Parts: sequence; C-alpha cells; structure tokens
Amino acid sequence: MDQMSGLPAKFLLAPVYEYSVANPREFNYVAIGSGPRYNDLAKFTPDIDQILPKFLIDDIMNPLKKDTTFRIVHIDGRFNEFIPFLHAYFDLKSKQMGINLVFNDSEEMNVWRSDDHRIEIIFLPVNMYHGRDERIHYINNYTDDTWFLEKMVETTLQNKNKIIIQEFSGQSISNTRRIIYDKYLMSGQKDLFCNSVLMDDECHCGMGIDTFSPMLKPDGSFYHFPLYNYNEMRSLVGTDPQINDILKTYFLRNYRDALSLHHVNYTRKLTNAPLMFNTPEYNEQVDPDEIMHVLITKLGDCIQIFNTLGFVTTDIKNKIDDMFSKYREYKPHEWRIAMGKMFD
Repeated sequence: MDQMSGLPAKFLLAPVYEYSVANPREFNYVAIGSGPRYNDLAKFTPDIDQILPKFLIDDIMNPLKKDTTFRIVHIDGRFNEFIPFLHAYFDLKSKQMGINLVFNDSEEMNVWRSDDHRIEIIFLPVNMYHGRDERIHYINNYTDDTWFLEKMVETTLQNKNKIIIQEFSGQSISNTRRIIYDKYLMSGQKDLFCNSVLMDDECHCGMGIDTFSPMLKPDGSFYHFPLYNYNEMRSLVGTDPQINDILKTYFLRNYRDALSLHHVNYTRKLTNAPLMFNTPEYNEQVDPDEIMHVLITKLGDCIQIFNTLGFVTTDIKNKIDDMFSKYREYKPHEWRIAMGKMFD
C-alpha cells in the first residue's frame, strides 16, 4: 500500500533504513519515482531504464569493483503493478550480466539479490514526498519523508560509503538537498557530504538516463556542483571539457537570473515604483544606479568565467564594455534584451 491508500510511507521506509544500518553497503543508490513506463520489455530501452541505469551496470561490471557491494532502493507507488515485469526484467539482466539475481520477499519487501549478496535491489511500492513538497495541500495523509533520506545519508557517511539519490517523479530535490547539506555545513563536514553524497537535480524523466554518469574526482569522490561557491566553481575551469560544459550552463543560468531580477528592479526604480523583487543587496531606498552597480558586478563575475572558458570574443568584450559604461544612454528594455542575447 502507498500513502494514497492510507498507509504512511514511513511504515515501508523505516524497515529499509534499519536494515541499511545493520547491513551497510559500499555504494548506495536511492531512486524516487522510478517506476517503469512500460510493462513491455521490448519498449523498455536503456534511455528510460531507471531500474538499473547504464552507469550502475557499468559500475557493477567494472573488474576493479568486483568486490564492491551495492544497495539499490527504488521508491514508487506503482511498483505493485509491475512485479511480473520486474521478474522478466531481472531474468533478462541476469543473462546479460552473467549475475544471477534472485527474487526474495521474505522481509515484506520485493527484493532481488545476487547469489553472493553483493548486489541488492529493493522495491518499495509507496509514494514519497520530501523537502517541503508544495503538493502537501492536495494530498491526504501526507507525511514529509525527508527524514528517510537524511538517515540514509547519515548511515552512509558513518560507514564511509557513498550514496546517490535521484528524483524522477518530477519533484525537485533541491530543497531536500539544501536541508540535509546545511546540517553538514554547520557541523564543518561540508567536504564529507559533497565528496560522498550526490543528490541529482538534473536527470529527470525527460532526459535519457543512459546518458547520466556521476562525475568523479581522481580519488573517486563526487563532484557536487550545485553546492560549490563561486570560487570553488571558478577553480574547476579548464580541468575537464565536460566540467567546462557544466560550468558554462551553470554560469549562464546565474547570468540570466541576475539580469532578470536586478534589471526589473532597476527599471522600476527609474520611475520611482516599488521594487519587484526583494534582495539582500539593497532595499526600497536604493538609487537606480546602485542597482545597476550590483547587476554589473554580478554579470561581470559570470563574464570572467566565460572569458576563461574562451567564448568571450573581442567584439563581445567591446560591446559589453560599452554597455556597462554607457547604460544610461540605452533605453532600458533594449539594454536588457541586448545583454540577454550576448551569449546565445
């Protein structure tokens, strides 16, 4: 049963946490909303396979990790509908991987394990809500299940292991990541969290899961880009082409967010209208030029990264310099549009 049928998720989640404490694994993977799209194996292609994503299979089959233990936990209220499919799926995967994955439900869970218990895949037919989910007002018997993810992270780190948590239901994991991360930040354990815990907010149902692979440092720890500050992100420029692409996307988002927020406030203050957005950089008594100074500083930080990444041409630089120094000579909406298209 799931939350929608009256049983709070904790009655299924708690035994998994307690079992994980008693039986730790070196690599842990928690997937939320990972139920299959189809009951037909022929349609269940690698790009939608959230049960054993390609990166997990690659890890499991890696000769250098032949002794690494894996626990995979899938959480989705629809799993009871897919038990026959899962039997067929694991029969196929057992043949493809050369690893016998055997069904076991003696612990009131749907579990597949390898003969040597090195690999364990647990299915929980429950809907999970976390991180102050906005759907709280529309769900009967709602419980906030953030505690489960907190505890799974806690036991993983206590055992010096690793965990990846991915959200596929359409809910963002950003709030939950911040809630859990802040506890480790406050206790001086930021690096421990960032290196060993990956809570992914990018790989959703619309993306091919077969293209996802966690980025690892040379020592095998995770890169956790959403939790890095500006200087930490900047220090990574040029270390790897894939990281450069991530940094470009990250700072382009920051660039456009800053432009949207502060330039709207700037144009409103030109007409003595109240600010549209509250921000810690200034208050209602601010002068328009002060807002523009804040905006130019924030855009400039991003542009420095773009320049290091090598896509600030001489023409772009000259145009930016002109627009920064002569912003009063431009019509505000034309200035904003031109700056927004600068790095298209």
